[in-house]
This record gives sequence, structure tokens and C-alpha cells, in this order.
Amino acid sequence: MKSKKQTAKGKKPNRSGPKGIMGGSAGDYYRMLADPCAGPLGVPPYGSTDSGYVVRTVEVLTIQGTTGYSGLTIGASTPIDFILQYTPGAYAITNNPGLAYNGAKPGQNQTVTIQASTSWPVNNTAVRKFRAIAGCVKVLPNGAYSTRQGTIALGYSSGQMLTSGSTVTTSANLSSLLLETAPTGAKMHEIRWLPTETDQLWADPNNADATLLGGGTILVSGASVDGYAVSATVAQANVIIEITTVWEWLPSYTTSIANIPRTPSPYTIQDVLSRIKDIGGFVLGNYDKVSKYFAMGLDYGVRQYVRTAPSVPLIMSR
Repeated sequence: MKSKKQTAKGKKPNRSGPKGIMGGSAGDYYRMLADPCAGPLGVPPYGSTDSGYVVRTVEVLTIQGTTGYSGLTIGASTPIDFILQYTPGAYAITNNPGLAYNGAKPGQNQTVTIQASTSWPVNNTAVRKFRAIAGCVKVLPNGAYSTRQGTIALGYSSGQMLTSGSTVTTSANLSSLLLETAPTGAKMHEIRWLPTETDQLWADPNNADATLLGGGTILVSGASVDGYAVSATVAQANVIIEITTVWEWLPSYTTSIANIPRTPSPYTIQDVLSRIKDIGGFVLGNYDKVSKYFAMGLDYGVRQYVRTAPSVPLIMSR
């Protein structure tokens, strides 16, 4: 007969979820953060008794640039730099600082331009308040392999790095600050979103609250990516940007949809996020070795530069 000590030693660990959160709503939410595109929808362990309805949306964007271009031949292969910043908590119908993207001739300064969003929570009168609970951004190359070029850089920030009207040179200023840089199409260009403390606040679709600029933010930087001339002065990148967001939303009083408070989760968002031992690896999906080394090839194979540790180490650790 085995002793209790021997039995415990030989027992296989439960690997169904993050350490300390093996099941329940917190475990479901962790898995949704890891797979916001296809994972089962869950409820976040945000604070208070608030409860809403959950919906997943997908926005598909193309990026054009005009700065620096002239005399282009329509349809001709033309390289382009571009930037994209995604802060779902700061989405709004007007003056939407949650979504910004722009393009320019390689090496030219770009002005950060906020863009309108077609996402359901901010464009439907049935929604009174909303907040983001999971999300990801994918950059999908869609041009000919023979003209594919440039690099795609991906990054995550707790709060916006770029503000409306500021200027940036994509290849020099932004790409080097992000978590990962890889040749266009050499891997799956995908990055996951994580919430910050301010993302627990409800956003009003009619009013972009400045405090929500501190929400979780994804940045994408394309440097000398292949594109084509749309006109003599406009180029479009040969990529599709796919933004998936999972939202929790509150119905408008005019909808007759009941909104009932719920008992708060015994966990907090910190309990979930603290189980992620490598935040950089998690948002880039590098816990999945198959997707990490997947290559659509050409002759350069996979030349991927990953920066998941700070340039200046912390002097003290907790």
C-alpha cells in the first residue's frame, strides 16, 4: 500500500488551465484571452456586480497611403510603410481615439490619423455602454509571392503609445520598439490583446473618455511592405488587417432587455493575468510552438526577431 506521500508524488498534474485556476469562469476567461477568435465566450472577472451581454465582432481593414507618393502607375507594385494602433476600450462613434491607422511612402513621416469604427457596440443604438474583454489583431498578406517584401512588427502596450496628430517614421521609430519583427508572410502575424485596470470601466459609445486611453493597446508597424498603386498619388498595402474583439455590453433603456446584477467572481483580473508567466510570449502566441515556427516560406524562411524582455532589466524583482 502506497503512502500518501508516494501517491501525491506520482499523481499527474492537471494541465487543463492556468495554475491555480483550473476551472470555472476564470479558467474560461483565460482560455478566451488565449484564443479570442475561436475560443468559447467567457465572462471576465472584472470588479463589481455589473453584468452585460457578450458578443464577438470582426473588423476587416485595408490601409492606403498618400504621403510622399507622386507619378505612380496604377496597378504597379509599390512599397508602403503603415502603422495601426488598436485600443478597444477607447472606441467611440465620433472622435474615435481607439482606432488609428495610416500609410506613407517608406521613410516618410506619418501623421497618426484616428479612424471611424464599424464595430457593432459603437454603432448600434441598442448599446448603452460597452467594454472590451478579449481581442486580437491579424495581418494577413494577400499580394503575389513574387512581389512580397518588407517586415511586419507587432507590439502590446498598457496604454496608447501614439496620440492623434503625432508623427512617426515607421521603419526607424516604431518597429524597433515592438515585441516582434518578421518578414512579411514568413509567419502568422497575430497578436493578442490583454486588459488593463482601466478596461474594466464601461465606455460610452457617444463619448470617448480620455481615461480609457490607458487601456490595453496593440500596435502594428509595416516597413516597406509590398503594395500597389491605386492612383498616381495613392498606394495600398497588400495586407488585410483583421481585428477580432470580444465585448461585454449593456443594453439601452429603450430595448426592453433586462440587465440583472450578478455576484462578482471570487477572482480578479490580476488573478488571471498573474498566471501568465511570459506576457510577451502569450500575446504573440509563442506558447504554441507549431504556429511560432510556421512559415509560408519563399527563400528567406523564418527570420523572426522577438523581444519579450525589457532592454533595461529591472533592478528589483518581486
